Amino acid sequence: EWRIRPNFSLTLGLRYERQTNISSNLNFAPRVFIAWSPRTSPNTTPKMVIRGGVGVFYDRLSERVALVAERFDGVNQTDFRVVDPAQLDLVRFSFDGVSNAPTAADLSGFASPQIVRRVADDFQAPTLVMAVVNFERQLPYKFTLVAVAFNYSGRHLVRMRNINAPLPGTFDPAFPENSVRPFPTNSDIYSYESSATFNDTRFFLGLRRQVSRGFTLFANFGIGKGMTDTECAFGSLVSCFPANSYDLSGEYAPATFIPNRNFILGGNFTIPKLKLTLSPFIVAASSRPFNIVTGRDTNGDGLFTERPAFATPATPAADLASTRFGDFNLNPQPGEPVITRNFGDGPSFFSVNLGVSRSFGVGPAPRSAPGRSTAERPYSLTFSAYIQNLLNRSNLGQPIGNLSSPRFGESTAIAGSFGPGTVIIGSGGNRRIQFQLRFNF
Repeated sequence: EWRIRPNFSLTLGLRYERQTNISSNLNFAPRVFIAWSPRTSPNTTPKMVIRGGVGVFYDRLSERVALVAERFDGVNQTDFRVVDPAQLDLVRFSFDGVSNAPTAADLSGFASPQIVRRVADDFQAPTLVMAVVNFERQLPYKFTLVAVAFNYSGRHLVRMRNINAPLPGTFDPAFPENSVRPFPTNSDIYSYESSATFNDTRFFLGLRRQVSRGFTLFANFGIGKGMTDTECAFGSLVSCFPANSYDLSGEYAPATFIPNRNFILGGNFTIPKLKLTLSPFIVAASSRPFNIVTGRDTNGDGLFTERPAFATPATPAADLASTRFGDFNLNPQPGEPVITRNFGDGPSFFSVNLGVSRSFGVGPAPRSAPGRSTAERPYSLTFSAYIQNLLNRSNLGQPIGNLSSPRFGESTAIAGSFGPGTVIIGSGGNRRIQFQLRFNF
């Protein structure tokens, strides 16, 4: 850290990371940070500060991926994809368990595809470049304005593909064994690759005010748009497959894990006579997109990630799905354009939260010195309660996007306590009251 001038500082950093189970070794992460304020007299506090920085950050390939790839390598543990009714009808389910399940030898004899997991030999550590500019200005009447602009640019993010899926145009559902595959095996090979991208440009505007010693208010509003061609970002391993393992051109779309707009209002308020401290916290977020799929495996890759096309007057009734998001064709023909990824629009989010606390002095009160007020007691008890979703609003989770499901478009779960893109503590979004007792000594 170098303080070049009283009103200008420069911070430089360099971090190096290495992970032994991938081939990415040159993971140097430089960071640069500056802070500047207009020149003022030495005895005054600057009213405006501009901060900015750019840095490289690396995500890690989780050990779960490495363990799954080692376990399901086709030798240590086998995993078969069974779709033949002749095999499935033999299995019996009861309260005592499952019986008459086919053995690995039986499945191999039926030529059932085996699913093998691999980590690509050229897998690189997911890389994120973050650039931030922060403007902070003191305003009259004890207000402080904060404006932030930042950009996330991610490369080498995790994506999964079936690299041994039937080549386009060679899969016939009536004769799946006649499909032409890149490798001389009938197995599906799920490969973890570092070929995805993520871009997010976002702006935040905040205002806070220290009204008095016991009264503080703050408000933040954010707007932006995150775009990605994978949902496997920031450690997530859900929805990693594209619609077509051989065509990734239509995968770049709005991200599902971050809303375009969000608003936060909160503060702290002390009532001296009651010795109560109130901490309201209001969160609102716009809707997030979700992916719409046909629920059919029409290309033989063993995955149900195909997306529909928009319906036309020529769409057969058996392939027509009419929804509030539009009319879709569940069986688009080769070359027919399909809808974009994350075409659906999910519910928004709103939650009012409140914290209440009160402290009591405990223990003998010491004698106060002459001319001074009574000294504080040596111990204290603090009772507090935190109410999540005070209004008990039903914040719904993401709807089901499978057009073949009778529950399509319905939200069968509730959102987390603090909305999308946040750490969920405890259960979902119903009203939740937590009590706490703290003893200080």
